[in-house]
Amino acid sequence: MFALFKKNPDQQLSRNAVILLVIGSLFVLANGLSTVFVTVFIWKITKSYVQVSLYNVSIYCFMVLGFILSGVISRRKGIPYCLRAGMLCLIVYFIAVLWLKSESVRYLLLLGIPYGLGYGLFYYSNNTLLYYYTSETNRGIYLGISNALGAIMGILAPTVSGAIIVSGHELQGYQYVFFITFAIYVISCIISYFLESRVQEGDFSMKRILSYSTHPDWNYIMKSNFFLGFREGAIYFIIDILYFLTFRNELSLGGFTTLISMIGVISSIMIGKYVTLKNSYKSILIGSIMTLTATLILVLHTSVQTVVIYGVLTNIFNNCWLIPFYMIQYQVAQGVMNNRETMGDFMIAREIPLAMGRVVGILLFIWVENTVLKDMSVRIAMPVLNAMVLLAYIFALSRIRKTKSRLTLSDVPQL
Repeated sequence: MFALFKKNPDQQLSRNAVILLVIGSLFVLANGLSTVFVTVFIWKITKSYVQVSLYNVSIYCFMVLGFILSGVISRRKGIPYCLRAGMLCLIVYFIAVLWLKSESVRYLLLLGIPYGLGYGLFYYSNNTLLYYYTSETNRGIYLGISNALGAIMGILAPTVSGAIIVSGHELQGYQYVFFITFAIYVISCIISYFLESRVQEGDFSMKRILSYSTHPDWNYIMKSNFFLGFREGAIYFIIDILYFLTFRNELSLGGFTTLISMIGVISSIMIGKYVTLKNSYKSILIGSIMTLTATLILVLHTSVQTVVIYGVLTNIFNNCWLIPFYMIQYQVAQGVMNNRETMGDFMIAREIPLAMGRVVGILLFIWVENTVLKDMSVRIAMPVLNAMVLLAYIFALSRIRKTKSRLTLSDVPQL
């Protein structure tokens, strides 16, 4: 595959870029193997939305802290140190889960600390290194290969996990999956030592990062991120549990996740090909309305058929608003933050309102779960959470100044 780029030296990926590509693909594989099933593992033991919610609150609080720590460490030690530290945190997390087994649920708030820190440190460093190790001439190639490998990993991993889990007795299959995930992170961490060190330039300043919000368009981006964080904080684990309760079997859940992931990949390719900044606002409006429509179909009559319809529609139309939103967000960031040395600051600035929205959304769901009939909490929460995309469009995105720039998906980092 890489031999193709030797015909054009300007497009050839550097050694560092190839290593980063391998690490990113392994990360996606580990994530695909375990993420859905960690939620199901906790649910099977606790049968409690509140426990799952508090676990996610812990993760999101420490994830934003991981981003902030990355801003400091990357300037003192180097960005690969952040990458390594993130994977070490995830290794510690899976060692604890493997050691504690079903007793893990007694320490969910503590387990959220290494998991959240690990993700924050990894995402900051991966996206920052992407910009240092690639150039304008080969970044699109890097992202294309990365997305293709990530799609393959994301499609295959859930079915593999489901098959492994059902092959074990009771919760033993989960231990197999968690051990494989742990091993992948160890391998990724070892590979990261082959990356050349790169120190983030300039001084870290939270005051400077927060001052970006004085720019009118970036202020709207931050408001949009709060709305989107409000949605995604709870919606993912709610729907993972709902899928499991519907299919009642990890193998079936894995197979369904593989199916909708494949649909999502096809949708992403098609939408990424045709959406530009010029038509991005219309795409966001259509996508947000269709996502909310799919949710209403599900909550008005929940059955296997409506769960499948919801999964298919949301994996198609989520990309209609998600991809153009990233394009708009990055376009605004380019105007506010004038060089790529501030890419790390950009990620921290966007992560703060996301984290605030996630925590507020989950806490609201906990309140609904504790104050209304339990069989109604999900029916109430899901339309409210998925309506956040439409609210982000109405109150923030639609007010950003329109631009005729031809920015395309290949110009946008993996946020």
